[in-house]
Amino acid sequence: LIDPLLPGPDVVRGAAAVAPITRTAGFEAAWIGKPVISLSRHSLYNFLDHVWQPDVHPGGLRAVFDEVFRGDFDAKQASLDGARFHKALAGMSFDIGRYDMANPQRFEAGWIDSAVSALEESLSEGREAAA
Repeated sequence: LIDPLLPGPDVVRGAAAVAPITRTAGFEAAWIGKPVISLSRHSLYNFLDHVWQPDVHPGGLRAVFDEVFRGDFDAKQASLDGARFHKALAGMSFDIGRYDMANPQRFEAGWIDSAVSALEESLSEGREAAA
């Protein structure tokens, strides 16, 4: 367990494995190839081979810990898979500007127009790339 105010990327980089409950630590770990013990069935990154779900894994949490820490984890492959995941995620995303989820009451009227424009631009780029 860690202080939730510590910078997430620093914590993830220094961890042997990550077992996130909420927030972005699971994403950060998944896309840099760190082992992830996912405590949610609905995490977008659960399909990756370096992500384990104890609630659906034969043997449960004990078996997951044994697999994660037995020493044969392929960090190179996990890093490659994580990079592909990150690239795919970035390709389907768009910039929401200065919106801050941690401060949702701070909102400027023009942000919706900017977000819609960014979404439309990303959709156009996707159509052009597919053509």
